Amino acid sequence: MNPKTLIAAIHAGAKELGLDDDARRDLMERITGHRSAAKCTDGQLAAILDEYRKLGRKPAGRQGFKPATNPLARKVHALWGDLKKRGAVTGGRPALRKWCGRQLQPDENVLLDPDLLRNDQLNRLIEALKGWVARVEKEKANG
Repeated sequence: MNPKTLIAAIHAGAKELGLDDDARRDLMERITGHRSAAKCTDGQLAAILDEYRKLGRKPAGRQGFKPATNPLARKVHALWGDLKKRGAVTGGRPALRKWCGRQLQPDENVLLDPDLLRNDQLNRLIEALKGWVARVEKEKANG
């Protein structure tokens, strides 16, 4: 990351943690010896962000996903999670979106998010996932 991006992340993190200007500068001085982010090296800026994470700030882009509102979409996510726990799949949501695209539009290279699909499409995915779970269970039973 460039220094401007790091400094912006420091200010956003301070706001998210509820640190006022003095508290942010005190924290920076404790970590880096500087009260101004502009005087810090990239490594020092990264150290400040690490301290924010220790204080409870989640890294950008890692805020988590909101649960799907459609029960059928939730079922797709649950079945995918079950396959992941069983070791049948290794990817999370991006892998699920890719799999959904292959299932519903096999001739195209698309990503389809279950949360945005119609019920008929979700039912098709659910049946495919149930079959996959059954095959994994059968393989495990046969050793």
